[in-house]
Amino acid sequence: MVITRTLWEVLPHVNLVTSQFQTHTHSNVLNQLLHLISSSAFMYCYVIAFADLTKAMCVGLAALFVRQFGHAVLEPPCHDKEALLLGFNTRNKTLIVIGYLLIPVIHGVQASALTVAVLTSMTVAVAQQWFLWTVVVVVGRVAYLVWKHNVRISMIWFVKLVTDPLTDLVAYSPRYLSAYKVLLPSQTRKSAAK
Repeated sequence: MVITRTLWEVLPHVNLVTSQFQTHTHSNVLNQLLHLISSSAFMYCYVIAFADLTKAMCVGLAALFVRQFGHAVLEPPCHDKEALLLGFNTRNKTLIVIGYLLIPVIHGVQASALTVAVLTSMTVAVAQQWFLWTVVVVVGRVAYLVWKHNVRISMIWFVKLVTDPLTDLVAYSPRYLSAYKVLLPSQTRKSAAK
């Protein structure tokens, strides 16, 4: 069965995807720095996840909280723009973060005592459940996008999600590297400019 589409049927999806990538900039310099830091941490997590999932999840969650702080506090959401995006809106992001926070809280409530030894022993189980929560959230979003749009759009969102740390590093590193060059002695700046 051959499926053909007219330009008018495809055009709304093209606009939706284009808007997703065009809004990937942050105007607040501190938020850009937080994105640079969190993206670096995410890239580190991608590397160590297969060897040490517990460490990757702990570092990754800290990076997620840093990133969401930048979104929520430094650049409060523009709800008109959020409606056009494929990703999560601020309300959904808040619910996801609450889900991550509830997992260790539930473990703490169930623990016999809150000693360092007990908390340390819970870390592996909590990290595994954080990983499962992440899988549920991502697979759930992909399924929602397939239902609402199509498989292609859902895969575009998924690839954007996975590559977001890399695109942040590319987008925001030059600004901070050029700001760092100002601190260098003038001879070093002149030789770097050549």
